[in-house]
Amino acid sequence: MTWFLDTNTCVFYLKGLCPRIKSELLKRSPESIKVPVITKAELLFGAEKSRRRDENLEKINAFLLPFSESRLGPMT
Repeated sequence: MTWFLDTNTCVFYLKGLCPRIKSELLKRSPESIKVPVITKAELLFGAEKSRRRDENLEKINAFLLPFSESRLGPMT
């Protein structure tokens, strides 16, 4: 089963607002979790506009790393 994460789910995970989200995500392999490009854009936009820009960008990029397209190889 593939999970597609929306922006709110990612924010809840990143802020630790819902422990169940964290536990469910950690049970799954990164290959079974997808983060749509619009979700990535919304997360990065929010971080750019935040007071703790650098800290939030670092946290978001670390979160997104296992789900990056580069793990899939070239798209033709």
